[in-house]
This record gives sequence, structure tokens and C-alpha cells, in this order.
Amino acid sequence: MNRGAVFHRLLSTAIASAVPAVASAANDRFGIEFIVLGAVIGQAY
Repeated sequence: MNRGAVFHRLLSTAIASAVPAVASAANDRFGIEFIVLGAVIGQAY
């Protein structure tokens, strides 16, 4: 696996985990919709 593919997977995983973390910090709420949203955005990237 080349370095570009590794970087892309790492970045998409970071985006997928950052969305629910930021939503939880902003709303003091951790809902399934934020986990799904993060996964969709991370995989779309």
C-alpha cells in the first residue's frame, strides 16, 4: 500500500471520528445520528 493510500485512510478515519466528538462537545449530547454523520462524511472523503 502506498503512502498516499495510507494517508487518505488515516484522514478519512480522523474525519469520521472528529464529527461525533465535536458534536458531543458542543451539545453535551452523544447521539447515534452524529456517529452516522461522521461515518458518512469520513467515507465520502
